[in-house]
Amino acid sequence: MKIIPTYFPEEGPSSERKVFKLLSELEMLGEWVAFHSQNISEYHREKQWCELDFIIIGPKGVLALEVKGGRVACKDGIWSGKDRHGREHLKKESPFDQANKGRFALEAAIKENIDWQDVRGTLFGWGVIFPDVNFDVRTCEASPELIAGRDIISNKKRFGNYIKDLYDFWQNQVQFTVRETTANQINKISGFLRPNLDLAPRMSSLALEAEKDFVRLTEDQYLFLDCTEDSERILCRGGAGTGKTFVAAECARREASSGHSILFVVESPLFAQYLRTQIQHPLIHIYDFATLALAEIKEIFELLIIDEGQDLMNCVALDLFDSLLEGGLESGRWRWFMDPNNQAGILGRFDQEAYEILALYTHTPLLLKRNVRNTKPIATQTQLITGADIGVAENIGGGSAPQICMVNSREDEAAKLQLALQTLLNKETVLPKDIAILSFQPYEKSCIQLLSSKLSQHIVHLTSDSFNAVIDQQKVLFSSIHNFKGLEKKFIFIVDLDNADPLGKDIAKLYVALTRANFGLWLALPNSKKVSFEEVKLRNTTNLLASLS
Repeated sequence: MKIIPTYFPEEGPSSERKVFKLLSELEMLGEWVAFHSQNISEYHREKQWCELDFIIIGPKGVLALEVKGGRVACKDGIWSGKDRHGREHLKKESPFDQANKGRFALEAAIKENIDWQDVRGTLFGWGVIFPDVNFDVRTCEASPELIAGRDIISNKKRFGNYIKDLYDFWQNQVQFTVRETTANQINKISGFLRPNLDLAPRMSSLALEAEKDFVRLTEDQYLFLDCTEDSERILCRGGAGTGKTFVAAECARREASSGHSILFVVESPLFAQYLRTQIQHPLIHIYDFATLALAEIKEIFELLIIDEGQDLMNCVALDLFDSLLEGGLESGRWRWFMDPNNQAGILGRFDQEAYEILALYTHTPLLLKRNVRNTKPIATQTQLITGADIGVAENIGGGSAPQICMVNSREDEAAKLQLALQTLLNKETVLPKDIAILSFQPYEKSCIQLLSSKLSQHIVHLTSDSFNAVIDQQKVLFSSIHNFKGLEKKFIFIVDLDNADPLGKDIAKLYVALTRANFGLWLALPNSKKVSFEEVKLRNTTNLLASLS
């Protein structure tokens, strides 16, 4: 049976882990899908927070399953249980009442959001599972058919029979004619539930205290992760901000949870260090290409994941990957993420011949189209300045319009940068750790050398050597554009364009810098480049409008 999400969270309760494993191994005729840990609070009449442990959807209908692990007891109408840590929990509501109310909340949620014709005649029911005890007590709250104890879930066949008997029990209880739930109806119900359920850990914005909250996957990202179940080789393209790294990381986690050994490769050493703070699993081996090329690795990996693949698209890299992957690139399992825009060539080199070789191997082509990093104003400004396609920015709201600040000299640029930083830090109360300054010049030659000492003490220089030392500091980061590739911050300041050619040979760098910003963007533009900037923006505006017509 397909189960969403496809892997069980490490911190999840062992009782639910047992049921998760059984459901994932269960073989049922027809199309079936199970959901783990579904929030339906909005539709519950009594609770501000209501989460169903498992939902099963199949041709026979919809079931809500409540799982109660550990010791279970009831005295004077008060239910108690001990979790795996020995903590006791007291509740007036029985697990049967909890499952029953959750089932009605689930039905209300589905019927309110799915066309009536698509759920008419659908059977809804519930059951309660006690993975650690045998519930032999007779109770008026629940028939024996609704309950599965330790003996039942210790055997896959018995558990399968329990699920079948549960559907039969509820079918005998209803007064209407039950209609078989078709594959199309199952997909519609799943489509409604999945955006609220299939969550993945957020990639933090360069902080060791990585955010513990989760983000909803977009439909593009769902498509990719669904394809990983059936496709051996996937070539995924998408502009900066479309979530390639996020999806690559989630793909690695899910594959590792299934016991597969993974080689995860990027070009930048600093980016590789960052990823190691975000993806920690003994089966996931993260390398930058230079280190990988020098390492004496004797292990052959079951899966290869390449991020920022446009910078590793050359025959030397392909030969190395081929030697380290079980089955090689032609027959092995790989997921190659690349940006077809101006990032090609920032680090490494893009070889058209290598791309044609890789494309010859039987693979599934996918495109990520939705920008999940930048606000609409930032995405639009990037498209107007660079002409690049970075996807449709529609899921991030807020943020101010990007500021292009005209400067006359290095001293003028430093003064205006200082004012903008102080405004953000003092008046807007933005945290220093949410800001990065990206420069076209080395640290020693940057205009930040002219900032006041009071402000300079809140800035740290990010390099490959200093990464571990500065990553956990609550300060503004200064970085070259090269080193910041693959990373992001809420607010980005771009400086030192005076000796650069941002609309010519350096446009790829500008593309990377512009797309690092989540919510705020500030660009210092020398007056000498104003005319060429306006000409480029006018040309790209014309092209953009033509593509939309």
